[in-house]
Amino acid sequence: MIMVAIIIFAFGNYFFVINNNLKFGDDPELTYYDSYYGNSVGDVLVSVYLLGALGDFDSGLYSEGPDKYAAMTMFLLALFIIAVVFMNMLIAIMGETFA
Repeated sequence: MIMVAIIIFAFGNYFFVINNNLKFGDDPELTYYDSYYGNSVGDVLVSVYLLGALGDFDSGLYSEGPDKYAAMTMFLLALFIIAVVFMNMLIAIMGETFA
């Protein structure tokens, strides 16, 4: 679980940083994550958790803005690493425990 938390914080940091680049662009309403608490750090961590662990995401958020190619690449990478690799690793560990 510590490794999953580290990965969530790492991808959250990435989306937080590139979202700050949008503040100086043409559209101030554009963002790379949804608003949940009104706190940008908490919002990005919840968004990355929902993206990876639960599969709840809006891929349209990552296809706009000046960093759209980097955001979409990191979105796909986060989705693959968190959802596929870490969750399958968790299943394998639990399966080994019960075997």
